[in-house]
Amino acid sequence: MLPESALGRALTGQGPGPKMAPSLHFLRPYAFQPLAPASSPSGSAYIRFYELARRNIQVVCQRNSSTAPPNTIARIRTRTPYVKRDVEAYNPEDRGALTAARVKQLQMAHALLYPRLKRYAKPLTISNFRKEYEKKIKLPSETLGDIVTVGGRVSSISQLGNKLAFVKLVMDGAMVQGVLNINKMIDGTDMRHFTDLVRLIKRGDHISITGQPTRTQTKEFSIEAIHLPQIVSPGLAPLPYNLPEESRMNQRHLDLLVNKQAADTLRVRSCVIRHLRQWLETKLECIEVHTPILAANAGGAVARPFTTNATEFPEKQLALRIAPELWLKRLVVAGFDRIYEIGPAFRNEGIDSTHNPEFTMCEFYVSHINLEQVMQDTREMFSDLAAAVAKFRSDHNLETLQPPDPKLFAKEWQVVDFIPAINMELGSALPRLDNNPNAVQEIIKLLEARGKDWHKSLPPNPSLSKLLDRIAGAVLEPQSKGKPIFITKHPACMSPLAKTFTCPITKQFVSARAEVFFDGNELANMYEEENSPYVQRLKFVDQAKAKLAQQQNAAPGEQLLGDEDDEPAHFIDEQYVSVLESGLPPTAGWGCGVDRLVMMFTGAGRISEVLPFGNLRNVVGLASTGPQNQERKKEDGSGSDSGSILPDGAAGAAEAQISSREELEKTVQVGKETIFPTGEVVRNGSNAGKAGPSLVIERENTIYESVSDDVSAAQADGATATNNGDAAAQETDKPADANRQKRAADDALHYIMGNMP
Repeated sequence: MLPESALGRALTGQGPGPKMAPSLHFLRPYAFQPLAPASSPSGSAYIRFYELARRNIQVVCQRNSSTAPPNTIARIRTRTPYVKRDVEAYNPEDRGALTAARVKQLQMAHALLYPRLKRYAKPLTISNFRKEYEKKIKLPSETLGDIVTVGGRVSSISQLGNKLAFVKLVMDGAMVQGVLNINKMIDGTDMRHFTDLVRLIKRGDHISITGQPTRTQTKEFSIEAIHLPQIVSPGLAPLPYNLPEESRMNQRHLDLLVNKQAADTLRVRSCVIRHLRQWLETKLECIEVHTPILAANAGGAVARPFTTNATEFPEKQLALRIAPELWLKRLVVAGFDRIYEIGPAFRNEGIDSTHNPEFTMCEFYVSHINLEQVMQDTREMFSDLAAAVAKFRSDHNLETLQPPDPKLFAKEWQVVDFIPAINMELGSALPRLDNNPNAVQEIIKLLEARGKDWHKSLPPNPSLSKLLDRIAGAVLEPQSKGKPIFITKHPACMSPLAKTFTCPITKQFVSARAEVFFDGNELANMYEEENSPYVQRLKFVDQAKAKLAQQQNAAPGEQLLGDEDDEPAHFIDEQYVSVLESGLPPTAGWGCGVDRLVMMFTGAGRISEVLPFGNLRNVVGLASTGPQNQERKKEDGSGSDSGSILPDGAAGAAEAQISSREELEKTVQVGKETIFPTGEVVRNGSNAGKAGPSLVIERENTIYESVSDDVSAAQADGATATNNGDAAAQETDKPADANRQKRAADDALHYIMGNMP
């Protein structure tokens, strides 16, 4: 029934006074149907309110102009059931004011408490909740009687009438719908508490729902709450729907929340590392070990290390490890014949799309196998990993990623011999490489004679290994386009820790080594380990002589660049040689850059995409985006607000505006912004004159929507409608009757909208 008021009786044709006009069938109006005028005062009151509702609209400018068709007049949607109260986009400049208003709103509702969890029933993750109940419940409204508690972050909330709301919860990539129906709650929740909570919940909040698994009328699997949900951690700052590319790494926590592809990439990274461990432990029967990261020397590879000092012995320089290789081979000597390690390594070198100074390596060492067996194991490993990642993507709906076809790794891989392939490309054989002090100059002359400039980008007086590596990058690595390949039999000077032999084809001294490349990127490196202490020491001596010669040939003051380490030219790791004297069995070693492996299996184009917080440049940049630095930037006028500014600035102004619960129902004016209780914001004056924005304001169960080519024109229409309405009210003999009539019209419309089917 309509409210007991004079207008209510008049509109239903009861009591004294004229009857309702036949054309006023407004109790069930069709959407957007124009109403005929009526002669009765009560009918005119409704017409007056209806016209005000159509014209006198408080608007909120959503900055995405594509969300509504242009040139549409303001209309009232009488049959729109859902109310979505999330702002789809916001200006970062609004963040402080929105946060302040949100904090005060939560304080007034006593919801800014961050309580300990209350468990009314057994807790389940969203993923486990779906696994346990989704297949058991097939029909709408079907329940099993089980009571569970599910928590997660709110990704959206929709309200249907005053008694029903739907909440989408996400946790660790899984999603479930929560149904909030006041009629199904058993804890005595009244309408006011229910409505207040539904209005309080925002996108980004963490809530906990206790209820029963069920399906809605649309057969969507859901949890139906039997208690009022609990806000366990409210989101204070508004959660954006996307971030500009230049801001993604500086606000990585938000990027991972709103960018599904970024989050999917990290989940695949976890899958790759997990299956890599499983494969090494089940197929090769290796055990995992952890070797020192900080030591007296970096060891294990030729690269510039990061150095530091310890307070315990400040006179001694320490280095972060370049690779765990020498430590792992010590363990093989110690009797651990099948071992592996997955951990960080550090190289003080440049940053690009495939290199980061801090990276993750996987190395394993197995005794009594040769290079050919390791290559076969590598093919099998990559094939199994590709299949595991494909299954993981399918099971977890990671459709945003574009990894290579797993069938590529199941096929036989192309094997490219290092020196013969280069000889074929040049049309001439390389000069003798071992025991030839003029090898670098002879190769450069050969390149220039063939019109090749591959050496031009190298620094003056490059080492032989660096020059050969650059030639391989131009000739051999491109052959891996769209497929995995092996590059084998590298010149001995490029692999001082590998066994060497004379190639029967080229008669060059080469190493028992192979590299895996895919799409031009090196993924893995493997070789038979040099286990002779005598030969190993000679290789160290040759390496030291080559470095000393390079330094002597350098121009005065010239700094040698490239992948050379910072050890002195005379440095020889005598301690490692002494370890080999205890007997290293015939051993094959294998190393892989995990980050590049993840890049391949996710289709990522940059190494920063597969790292939780990007490359070193991004990580260092995070230090300049904290709250204090943001305040400093704002004072200098050199940056936008991306850190918390509570309770200063606009936030303090907003807090001063809201001092009671009743004030929450009013708008908050902060600078150029109007903040509504539901969280919407109008930029006062700043959007006037802009063409075609989508304008939306939401109040209870009614959505008013319009699109205007000029915001100021829409506001002018509203002002005109207000003046017309005031003039109509003044025509009544008694102002008190007019006020009562207006309130009755409000009640009538709210009743109609709340009970319309």
